Amino acid sequence: MKKVTLKKAPKKDYLLEVVMNNETFTVETDNLDEALIALKPEQLLSEVYVKVTKGEAVCERRLSLNDAKRVFLNDVNREVLINNLLIVNG
Repeated sequence: MKKVTLKKAPKKDYLLEVVMNNETFTVETDNLDEALIALKPEQLLSEVYVKVTKGEAVCERRLSLNDAKRVFLNDVNREVLINNLLIVNG
C-alpha cells in the first residue's frame, strides 16, 4: 500500500482513498481536486474505486475505466465527481 501525503498540516477535512491499477493510495487533504490531480497515474489499466471520509460520513464510488480516464483528464468531470461525493457527505 502506497501512502501519498500532499501537505503536512495539523488536521485535514477529508480522507481520500483511491484504488487503481491494483494499488491503494490514501491521502489526507483539505482539497479533493488537488489530491486527485496528484494521484493521476501515467497509465490507467483498471476501474477506479474512490472513497471519501469526512468525520463519520463515508461516500464510495466505482468508476469504470473510461469514466476514470475522464475524471483524471477533464477538470469538469473531476469537479462533478467531487461535488457528488460532497453532496452525499453533507
